[in-house]
Amino acid sequence: MNKRASRKRKCIACHELVIKAETGDTKRYNCITGQVSDSSNLPTACWQNRFPRFGNDLLKAIYPVSPDCARDNDALRRKVGLAESIATLLEAGQLTPENIQNLIDTFGCQVIGKFAHSLPGTNVFLESYKKLKKKEVFHKEQLEFTIKSEEFNKAIELWTEYFKLRAAQKEKFGHAYGPMTPQRYIRDGKSFCHYLESIGVTNWVDVAQRHLNGYLDIKGRNRAQRVYRFMQFVKKNFRVVSTFAKPVGNKPQVINRVVHTDQFDNVLNLALESSDIETSLAVYFVGLYAQTIKTLSEMKIDQIRETSSGFEVRFFEGFIPLDSETAGLVRKYLSHRNDLQAKELVQNPDLLFISNCPLLGARAKRVSKVRMKNLRLTAIMNMLKNGFTDRQGIKRTLGVSMETVAIVERACGYDIQDSISEEAAQLRSDLLNGKLNGR
Repeated sequence: MNKRASRKRKCIACHELVIKAETGDTKRYNCITGQVSDSSNLPTACWQNRFPRFGNDLLKAIYPVSPDCARDNDALRRKVGLAESIATLLEAGQLTPENIQNLIDTFGCQVIGKFAHSLPGTNVFLESYKKLKKKEVFHKEQLEFTIKSEEFNKAIELWTEYFKLRAAQKEKFGHAYGPMTPQRYIRDGKSFCHYLESIGVTNWVDVAQRHLNGYLDIKGRNRAQRVYRFMQFVKKNFRVVSTFAKPVGNKPQVINRVVHTDQFDNVLNLALESSDIETSLAVYFVGLYAQTIKTLSEMKIDQIRETSSGFEVRFFEGFIPLDSETAGLVRKYLSHRNDLQAKELVQNPDLLFISNCPLLGARAKRVSKVRMKNLRLTAIMNMLKNGFTDRQGIKRTLGVSMETVAIVERACGYDIQDSISEEAAQLRSDLLNGKLNGR
């Protein structure tokens, strides 16, 4: 037995020995994301005591991690140092736009945004962050390339006009791009032209797949995919001889991600045995009803109702009955939640789950010992194997998109063929016999 693993751990924020971790658990926790040995006697250095206003919310934003190397430890210390700086400025009322800009210059805008959104409601930090973002004060990089080729400059000009027009149209019809998406596409078009000139290519007719592959090796798959779209636009407006294949990642096959039957039963048993009722219910909703952690964190309390036969829940359009085990967890959790609400420990009484999305996901993964995405894919596959093959029905009752169901279908298509209804089998026979439209 690893004696060191069974001892108390240091909190990654205050560095006090207050965390009680299970044997073999190598993750680093703080006093919010982990189990505290004595919650009634927290040390003075604890952030809950030092920063009573926003300490809890900032601690929730520092997720449990398992550092694999010195680089990971440095990144963790850097993140904790940033959170401590933000908490200190917030408590002192000194988090001005100038100080926020200094933090952005030091730590980067992405992690600053995560902390800004982790605080509850509308706060000074978030409002200042949004204003700075709207004014584009802290774009991560504003690359200005000097392009000499007239063809390349003309293509970039047309691409910029096209994408700005497309962004305006999508916003008009309620499908707006993110604030940075158009700029990324335009930037990567310029970046690709700059890369081509650096290797001696100055005309579109000379550009080939090997150039896109070279850009992929340097910049990565996401940026190469945006360049692929840029090249499809170039082919419509300039003479390009070569054809291009879209860069794709080596995503794991669904069949390799689903949880084995024996392991799946063990996951449910672990959830039932857990003392954290909220996390147990989340694992059941993911593993049996194919919900995402994000969807669960946004569920309202009125989406569950008690009936004479048990409980019903509305995940998407209509209410559906719950199985007996899940209904028992719901009854137990609601009783626990009512006790917390009576003590005024529930921040948002409208939401079903008390924990926010990141914290709920981390706890569910820790209890079940599997990734929630893999558990959700397993739930969808189990539905298909049990004969529930109606894509539209699955979407309307559980909110699972038909595209996701189709992806899982390809991993267990033989089960679908064996479990179709008699009506569907007859229609298929009529199709094979040439009996279309009643003829």
